[in-house]
Amino acid sequence: MTLEKYALKRFLEIIPVFFIVLFIVFLMLHLIPGDPAKNILGIMATPERLEQLRETLGLNEPVYKQFYRFIGRLLHGDLGRSIRYMAPITTLIFSRIKVTLALVMMSGMICVIFSLPIGLYAAKNHGKLPDYAVGVSSLFIFSMPEFWTGLLFLNLFALKLGWFPTGGWGAGALNNLYHLFLPSLILALFLTALVTRTLRSDMLEVLQKEYIRLARTYGFSELKIYTKYALKNALLPTITVIGLNLGWLLGSSVVIETVFSLPGIGAMLLDAVIVRDYPLIQGISLVFALAILLNNYVVDILYGIIDPRIYRE
Repeated sequence: MTLEKYALKRFLEIIPVFFIVLFIVFLMLHLIPGDPAKNILGIMATPERLEQLRETLGLNEPVYKQFYRFIGRLLHGDLGRSIRYMAPITTLIFSRIKVTLALVMMSGMICVIFSLPIGLYAAKNHGKLPDYAVGVSSLFIFSMPEFWTGLLFLNLFALKLGWFPTGGWGAGALNNLYHLFLPSLILALFLTALVTRTLRSDMLEVLQKEYIRLARTYGFSELKIYTKYALKNALLPTITVIGLNLGWLLGSSVVIETVFSLPGIGAMLLDAVIVRDYPLIQGISLVFALAILLNNYVVDILYGIIDPRIYRE
């Protein structure tokens, strides 16, 4: 099989998965207790007014009819209207998705920039003080919940030291990056620790291979052995970890955006869940599911590019 056929096959496979995920999300939302009409009109609303609003929103229809109507609109690029904001969901998502994407991408970049050299350095100094320091630091980071880390960093670096803004979104590209740095750093901490440990372990395993010993016997430099022979093979599991956890970054953006008052779709999703804004929750869940599936697709293609045996077999 060629790389092109492999890419097409993987793309076709994600289509049914996307609709299955969409159906599960839709079903789970309608099993959650609560009445969106009461959330909108308040506890003082009359039964007649509540019933009228339910009828208008289509909430009295069976679930399968609501899902069928949702799929029909989706195929025409229409995600419906938000119950809370009374605006098209597509417009709401497009107005905020740039913040979430910037946050996730910046976190991913911070992770790659720090985890690769630290992982290689720990592997090179296996059994020595730097290796132990990396191991202990990683365990410490793993034990810290995101919201706790976020509040700690917010209090220390923003409120007390004043190095970063306490939250919100800036004006202009540079100002936006300045506002995003601290939230991105917190979001990247856990993934950086995970990737560092993964790369260290994989490098140690690869360095024990026979061809690495043979390369040393022939007198190749350690730099060449690390970068040309060992790193390439050790990167495959690391790419898997990064790729799978980019979805985790997307989910964790809900917490970080709320802590730092960032106007992304993560914070909007939390607001939508609180008021039972079903159409908006469905729309954002669709974007999240699509982003994770496409991310996994790109990881699979990268696999094939790095190691052609994957698609040839």
